[in-house]
Amino acid sequence: LLVFYALHWAIQAVSVLVRRTRTLPVVTRNIDASALRLTPAPPVLLRRSGHRLAVFGLPATGGLAATAAA
Repeated sequence: LLVFYALHWAIQAVSVLVRRTRTLPVVTRNIDASALRLTPAPPVLLRRSGHRLAVFGLPATGGLAATAAA
């Protein structure tokens, strides 16, 4: 169980790290930012925490609950 919690926190930390490295200090719209050499945008799964929870968290929680009940 502790391993799964550690994995969960590691995924959350990576998600926050990716989000922070992709955020500019000012809003830039219609400005050519190619000279900044930004990395490509992360997958949609990292941007939407609710969807990430549904995809990874709920099946893992269900599996852990089933294992604990057995």
